[in-house]
Formats: sequence, C-alpha cells, structure tokens
Amino acid sequence: YLKENKHAITYGEATLTQRETDVLKLLAQGMRNKEIGANLGITEETTHGYIKSIFSKLKVQDRTAAVTVALRRGIIHLE
Repeated sequence: YLKENKHAITYGEATLTQRETDVLKLLAQGMRNKEIGANLGITEETTHGYIKSIFSKLKVQDRTAAVTVALRRGIIHLE
C-alpha cells in the first residue's frame, strides 16, 4: 500500500520523508555518507541522521537490509 502527501510517503507501516527516500536511493547506488551528503547538499552528519531514521523506520540494522527491504516494498526501484 502506497500513500503520498507533500512531505512524506507511506509504504505499508513505514513513512519515509522525501529526503529519506532520496538518501535511500543513493544508498542503493553504493554511495558513502560523504558522497550522499555532497550529492544532496547536506553534511555527512545530517546524512548519518537520515540513515539512522531510515533504519529505525524500516526496522533494519544495516545498509544492505535497508536497501533489500526498500526494494521489496517498492520504496525504491533498480534502474
């Protein structure tokens, strides 16, 4: 189930902000925090905060699990 509003997208029980979704897409491309931050114009520390939030919302412990769950739920897609 997918529900969108202006600032957040709900995938089943997890609601990710647009920025969290952007970070997750770059995570899936194998980027490091510093690279994600540079790409989005945010600090490495801010990127780390978004990633921690993503892990919590998706109930995962690492990047690989976050990307796997996101792909399975249709949050992100491989291009």
